[in-house]
Amino acid sequence: MSSILFVTTNQDKYNKVRINLEPYDIKITHQSWEMSEIQSSDGEQIVRDKAQQAYAKFKKPVLVNDDTWSIPALRGFPSTGMKLCNDFLLAKDWLRLMKGVADKRVFLISFYAYHDGRSIKVVTSKHERYFLEKPQGKHPDAPSLEVISEKGSDISIAQQISRGRVIDTNSSDFWKQLAGLLSG
Repeated sequence: MSSILFVTTNQDKYNKVRINLEPYDIKITHQSWEMSEIQSSDGEQIVRDKAQQAYAKFKKPVLVNDDTWSIPALRGFPSTGMKLCNDFLLAKDWLRLMKGVADKRVFLISFYAYHDGRSIKVVTSKHERYFLEKPQGKHPDAPSLEVISEKGSDISIAQQISRGRVIDTNSSDFWKQLAGLLSG
């Protein structure tokens, strides 16, 4: 069994990675560490920089993640700034931004970088999600998740997380690709 150190301060992200890589016989260990984040609208550039920081700190192979959110109706906002948005905007603020907007889509683009000491390899996934009409559930760190659901679902991601969130079967090809990168 491979063991990989995943460096993140986000417990939800750690749980998602751990659960989705278990079927590939990859054990994910967690290290919470706050990395500085370069200012860029390029998610891949940010995740590569995080991988360099984490490898320099822990001196062993590491996996890191950064997510970019793109709302077509808001011309791609908030891009790489979702973490900052979650510090300022509540669920009701997101609903106010989307009021009267026909296109309720939001795209989550996840960048994962693995640094083995020799090179940094990046894999990306893109998930289509939707804004709900009213808040559902609570999430202390990401109020946006109270008003966003996965494609084909009518419950918020915050509710899914509170229920223990199951394996991300909608993107099994992505997890297989990430597992291959970590195993190879």
